[in-house]
Amino acid sequence: MRGRQTAGVPKSLRSGGTAMRNPALSRRDFARTCLREGQLHMIWATRRVQDDEVQSIADLFRDQVEAFDPAGQMLLLSLNEAWPMVRLWVALPDEELLGPYYGFAVCPRAELPLAPTLIAGNVARFQRLFQDA
Repeated sequence: MRGRQTAGVPKSLRSGGTAMRNPALSRRDFARTCLREGQLHMIWATRRVQDDEVQSIADLFRDQVEAFDPAGQMLLLSLNEAWPMVRLWVALPDEELLGPYYGFAVCPRAELPLAPTLIAGNVARFQRLFQDA
């Protein structure tokens, strides 16, 4: 039963704690419990894309948020470069979710720009990270 309860949940969310001791938790409750227990950390990745590619990446991101981010931690950020190029950053709770983001490379949090634009994700989290700093 435990395997069925965690099917489709990234490995970092299956790493033990209260959530693993209670196999009756839903995927959403499971992720919230892991977040409360401090088991969730964010993976940052970046890629330079053309302006016309941003919408399809944003659509993918929103689908993942709906499935894997009940706590509102995931972010999709941008910074305009020389037109038509845009630099994107994505914050994900698990590197396994990075697969669909073709061409994105993991980067440290320190490499994020000081004033990016939020494309999708939790506005309050974005403000805490970039406007309150």
